[in-house]
Amino acid sequence: MRASENPFSVQRIHSLPFQFDGAETLANIQQRFWDQVARGQRRQVILGHHGVGKSTLLRELGDCWQAAGWSVVWLNGADLRLGSIGQRTRKGRIDGTQQVLLVDSAERISWWDWVRIWVHFRGTPILRTAHVAGRLPVLYQCRSTYQLFEQLCRDLLRDRWSGFDAECPRSVRRQLFETHGGDLRQCFFELFDRMAQGTGPFGQSTRIMGAPGPQVVDVSEA
Repeated sequence: MRASENPFSVQRIHSLPFQFDGAETLANIQQRFWDQVARGQRRQVILGHHGVGKSTLLRELGDCWQAAGWSVVWLNGADLRLGSIGQRTRKGRIDGTQQVLLVDSAERISWWDWVRIWVHFRGTPILRTAHVAGRLPVLYQCRSTYQLFEQLCRDLLRDRWSGFDAECPRSVRRQLFETHGGDLRQCFFELFDRMAQGTGPFGQSTRIMGAPGPQVVDVSEA
């Protein structure tokens, strides 16, 4: 199976919209962010453990603000290039464009680099992702549930769902979710690998989780 045909490819996962808890909406979160900025809380966080959608929510907020005419500056702690960021920031200020800074993988940024960022973006609203609560106000806390995992699998598989459900029953899917501690990204990575190895319902084998590998449940007798 080619990567582009794999229902659990990174491209397909990134195409999924963020799923909110309850009645929360993207519009509500945007309004809450700017309300808190108006109260002087210019630095806020999207909270959650690994693989629960923090980056997806951050990206969707940034897209909305860009569409509204804001100058959105993106910074990823895993690939930090402060020089070019600073130049774009100064240009935006000269042009009179309103700016907001979005920081993903913020835990990878050193204390000294944060000082440089605060100097570059003095007075600019900053929204960052975080794994643990600190002193900054939490804009939204992302959570993963098994029900959310199920729904995302359905969204990714679409008309392939019935075959997937037959070969990877609910008990196995729940085991997978619990094995990865609710990390949706790792769940999807494992499912991607099983499909790519030909051990999925659309590969060469008849058992999606039947091939040997770490943390895999054998359902050959199920």
